[in-house]
Amino acid sequence: MSQPSISSVLQKCPICEAPAKWRFQKQSIPFYQCSSCKLFFSRPSTNPNWKQDLNQFEDAYLQYFDDGAVDDVNFRDQWEWLSSHQTIETGKILDIGCGSGKWVRYLNRIGQGAVGIEPCGALYDRYLKDSADFYSGQLQDASALRGQKFDTITCFDVLEHVEDPLRFLGEIKDKLAPNGTLYLSTPNVGSALAKCMGRQWHFFCPYHLSLFSARTLVATTDRLGLQTINVSHRGRYRSIGYTLGYAWEFLLRQRRWKPSPMLNDRSWYLNLGDTMYCVLRHASQSNHELRAA
Repeated sequence: MSQPSISSVLQKCPICEAPAKWRFQKQSIPFYQCSSCKLFFSRPSTNPNWKQDLNQFEDAYLQYFDDGAVDDVNFRDQWEWLSSHQTIETGKILDIGCGSGKWVRYLNRIGQGAVGIEPCGALYDRYLKDSADFYSGQLQDASALRGQKFDTITCFDVLEHVEDPLRFLGEIKDKLAPNGTLYLSTPNVGSALAKCMGRQWHFFCPYHLSLFSARTLVATTDRLGLQTINVSHRGRYRSIGYTLGYAWEFLLRQRRWKPSPMLNDRSWYLNLGDTMYCVLRHASQSNHELRAA
């Protein structure tokens, strides 16, 4: 008996369980779109986000985690953005999917008393294991965080890596104190760049399992009792070396870019308008408002 084609395999949306339509295949991975809520999602044979060794990641991916000359500039701007929406109490910040821990370490340098959790064992072992400020594993499995509530939770560049985003966002809400605030960033599949590039959009990649538009994300978080305060498209300073390496590996799909140190020391401000930053507040009821900036 012949195997069914990828395009004929039925999938249910992980958000609303409506039927999803196969849209395309990229790097041998099928991508689907929900017929109802319009979530894009992929179903690779194995999830590469949590199990890979470091040497299996692209160089640009690893450079994202290493210390960079522009980190403090980006983190200072990010902190000012957080502070503009909330009076933040020291010692009440949790960073989920903290990667190499750079953001948590910055917060602690300015006296905020933050902690982080990282599900990828390879990243935890490489960057975090020697510090008591970091925990390893999935959020629901972290016994050291059990029963704790946080006034402020950050979750940057993580949601797109999650296979079950509804459950993940629900677990985050459970960690928020009443009236606590969640700050997250994730690619915007409804952006002009994503629509223009189609399947060649750089965020359609093996590591991204769930891709939201602003409308889909607001509807999802509203359903969970997370009130949308603000959605914006913010930029960051990037080293020229990182930018060229990212394009080489994720757009041209070539391996092992080695930029000169001089390119890594030079930076520019990039805002492609396809990464959304969201401010969400723990609330018993949502007012269905979205203030886009």
